[in-house]
Amino acid sequence: MVWARCEDVRGFTLLEVIIVLAILSVLLGIIAPMGYQLLTAERARAAEEELRGLYTAIVGNPETGRFGYVGDVGKYPASLLDLVIAPKDSTGAPLPGWKGPYVKNPRIENTSYLDPFGRPYEYFLKPLASGAGNMLAIIGRGADGVSTNTAPAPNVAAGYVGPSPAEAPYAGDPRNADNAVFPGAGGSDGLNVVVSGTLALNILNFDANPEVSAFIPACPQLFTVTATSLARGAVEAALSYVQGLQIDLVQGQYRVTIVPQARITVSATETLTVLPAGTLTRTLNLTGLDSSGTPPFNLTVKNGFAATDLEVFEFGDELSGSLKPGETRVYTPRACAQISIRQKGKPVLVDQFVMPYGPATRLVGASAASLTVVSRVEQRLRIFRNQVLLGTVPRGDVHDDEGEVNAHVKTKTFPDLTAGDTIEVRSDRDLTLLRSFVLTAGNNTATVQ
Repeated sequence: MVWARCEDVRGFTLLEVIIVLAILSVLLGIIAPMGYQLLTAERARAAEEELRGLYTAIVGNPETGRFGYVGDVGKYPASLLDLVIAPKDSTGAPLPGWKGPYVKNPRIENTSYLDPFGRPYEYFLKPLASGAGNMLAIIGRGADGVSTNTAPAPNVAAGYVGPSPAEAPYAGDPRNADNAVFPGAGGSDGLNVVVSGTLALNILNFDANPEVSAFIPACPQLFTVTATSLARGAVEAALSYVQGLQIDLVQGQYRVTIVPQARITVSATETLTVLPAGTLTRTLNLTGLDSSGTPPFNLTVKNGFAATDLEVFEFGDELSGSLKPGETRVYTPRACAQISIRQKGKPVLVDQFVMPYGPATRLVGASAASLTVVSRVEQRLRIFRNQVLLGTVPRGDVHDDEGEVNAHVKTKTFPDLTAGDTIEVRSDRDLTLLRSFVLTAGNNTATVQ
């Protein structure tokens, strides 16, 4: 038997093992923080993309025809979760118009929308102190997960507690050092957003009356203008037409219908797209009117001149009875007729207008007046002059009723009025009378709150 000789096998010494472990520990100490930093940076980048996505989900991108949650539902969401789960109204029914979910692959845990760090996103929404619009921001708390917003439910706009992200104290607080704010907090107006626009209508009606035979401005109150949201199927405005009517509407598509009160002219329907922070002006030419056959209505005229007699004409025909200074008289011209008021026996024109489709009052010769309406309520206001619609005061930019922090302030001035005119301010929702007063000479201001 032959035995093979084995060579000695030498193992690692304890010192060598210790050295290797020490090297590995040093490398781990270098690599681990680098890996953590890379992971944190990647999560931060993902959070920034998600912030942008959440913001766009709310306000859309109107330039590409996307109107977001606001354009579909007609107001801002109360919570970021409303972008994922259809919210319900007070009766428990889903809000009309909701076409979500508006975001993909949301990270939801315990009824909270989380960022890539597992922290809840913050939702900042505050009406501007004046004018249309809101301040809107979506905020990520970063890797440290702390913030000056101490709300127990950060996803809910109404619960936001702390300084505005647009204010200096926010950026200067170390708790916000790694917070990400979209669309950015640079400057006091960096967060301002407007999601409402204006539809301006001008209607011309061809009058077949032989004394006219031309297109003329449509007479006040002849038409009812209705704007229906295609997304919600809801009527957003229904107003009597006056020349130069302007209607504020949330961004989106609308079916606009113009219907006369009587079958004396044609109606019209058109689909229009309202973009935010702009005015869409439409001029429509309608036919079928013959003012020689329209019904008569009472026209009350008051002579405010101190020493001038007046005569009232329907087209070229004088209506019976001139007005002495200070006198008031009632005439019955036909609706949509052209009315002119002149100095008696002279070709001097004092006033000229189209007779409304309904009773009207006209003060002539009184002192000039103007009216400025300051609205602090979240609804459109209708302003009536002597019972005829003068115009509207737009609501402030839309936001969820639950998220209101302070009322919007919206101001509009109506010039070229007359002292003695009776003004009524009514709610657009149900025509509730909010204010009623008589104008005095000069500038008048009415605040509604």
